[in-house]
Amino acid sequence: MIHLTVGIPCRFSEWCESILRELLIAAGKPTVSFVANKLDQLGYEVLAQKPASVMMVVREPDKALSEAIVATAIPILLTLDRPDAAVWALMTDYHERFPAAVRRIASCLTTFLPLVKYRNALVLRASDGQGAFETAQAIAGHFGFDLDEAAVRAAVRSLPEQAPQIEKPDFADEPAITALAARAAVRSDFGYSADDDHTPDSIQAAALDPLWAHLNGNPLS
Repeated sequence: MIHLTVGIPCRFSEWCESILRELLIAAGKPTVSFVANKLDQLGYEVLAQKPASVMMVVREPDKALSEAIVATAIPILLTLDRPDAAVWALMTDYHERFPAAVRRIASCLTTFLPLVKYRNALVLRASDGQGAFETAQAIAGHFGFDLDEAAVRAAVRSLPEQAPQIEKPDFADEPAITALAARAAVRSDFGYSADDDHTPDSIQAAALDPLWAHLNGNPLS
């Protein structure tokens, strides 16, 4: 059995993945866990390790993997948090530079578009504010684990009640932002607005907000 979780790179996704892992243990399913974004990576891991149960963590599913998911109608977990929080997590927890983090989150949001309305996807959002037990109940029900309420509570007892929070990082040493600030001063010579559009917040908003809005059901602007 393949237990597939697709999530934007952030602490909320990692928290949900920890819950799924504990539920698999509680359900008595020996599980091999690995990260992959392509269909052939899944095939290799399954052939190489021959596990009875697989937990596959996906960050940027390619087209072939998304199409295979929809065609086989397997249940998946899809976890979402605000794009800016995901950028901050990449910078803080994985030491990615600001431009690379923004590009990666934009890529993730794009690849999630075919799956967000997939009928067998359980979509969990950090903004829902659900605790560990409620989240675990939803995941256990979605994947059909035979666990009663007491077993679900026991499975998440050692986990944080909520996903760990992320603080906005310090952008002071980001050369890319310094360069954009200098470029913004020149833009007004060519008829563009001289508004302060070179801050980290405005860069993230310009790059990510249209995709995030579209992922949440609005027309793509």
